[in-house]
Amino acid sequence: MPRPTGVTVIGCVFLDAGVYLSSIAMIVLVAPKALSTLRALPFLYLIKLMKPYAPLVMGLIWTVVAWGLWQLRNWARFTPTRLLGIGVASALPVFVLDGHDSTWRTLGFGQALS
Repeated sequence: MPRPTGVTVIGCVFLDAGVYLSSIAMIVLVAPKALSTLRALPFLYLIKLMKPYAPLVMGLIWTVVAWGLWQLRNWARFTPTRLLGIGVASALPVFVLDGHDSTWRTLGFGQALS
């Protein structure tokens, strides 16, 4: 059975996110002084908020999920849905309780957290 194009695209997005998070976390682990030069990168607040181990683990999880999607594994169909649901559920109280006004940037880029 050939892999559907949508699954390939979603797998590529997950691979991009996984490689991005893992590589930034590894840069911070190997060269912590590089954090000052990486100020313009998106999602850098994750590294500042927590130690770089959590983004490294999440990046590895996203990469494994991308591999599972490309292999058409059943577990890879349900894992992204659950992980994304957990992410939305954990970000919702921040938006509601932090008092940010809801703009298009909040929805599109998550700038309210940075």
